[in-house]
Amino acid sequence: MIVEAAKHSGSLITARFALEQGREVFAVPGSPLDPRAEGTNGLIKQGVTPVTEVADIISVLRPIHGREETAGARARTAVGWRR
Repeated sequence: MIVEAAKHSGSLITARFALEQGREVFAVPGSPLDPRAEGTNGLIKQGVTPVTEVADIISVLRPIHGREETAGARARTAVGWRR
């Protein structure tokens, strides 16, 4: 979950890597006037799940929890990692 990110921040690099690996990414929206929210608002525009309450996260993760194989597990298997 990205809480605050400027337009060119390390948080956005991390979010991009997570998306490339098929992981869920969440972002807390911020004021459009705040430069520290420009990155998180941009992620939301790109389709990342916005979070304003815990239920937002649970609604996304509940269907994933219990699946035998998640995107993260597939990625680990593809590179030879085992849990």
